[in-house]
Amino acid sequence: MSQIKTVRHETAKKGRQITKELSNQDFESGGETPLGWEVVTLGEVVKIRTGKLDANAAVKGGKYPFFTCSNSASEIDTYSFDTGAVLLAGNGDFNLKVYRGKFDAYQRTYVIEPIIWNLQYCFILFRSEISRITVNHRGSAIPYLKLGDITSPIIFYRPSMNSAAS
Repeated sequence: MSQIKTVRHETAKKGRQITKELSNQDFESGGETPLGWEVVTLGEVVKIRTGKLDANAAVKGGKYPFFTCSNSASEIDTYSFDTGAVLLAGNGDFNLKVYRGKFDAYQRTYVIEPIIWNLQYCFILFRSEISRITVNHRGSAIPYLKLGDITSPIIFYRPSMNSAAS
């Protein structure tokens, strides 16, 4: 799990850099959209899938992380994903995690892969947008999200930031 801590540290560092760059941007007339940026929905800039397993598929001492809606990862002997992704708990407290490598996920955990940005920026973006993503959650005893809640928020996008490989 030290891999998760390392990615979080890199994410925080990158976030401070991007915030500084954005605060120095010139804005187009009307002051709403930074110069050189576009307005898109979250669903246009990420690939979103869910895990397929039930939460009780966890195996103590398993070889791979198994992400459920819990704040901490469980373990499992198999993997369905081999990627870098932001993991969003689709029910409960809607916690976010970031992981790069082989893993599996619970059926209500959203596996969010950046299409155009690097993983660290994707995590920063989702962390900053989580209140807008979850504002219309459903359920009373256990709140939950639907895919449209995640894909529909509108955000600013700077095409020159395309860097999914890093």
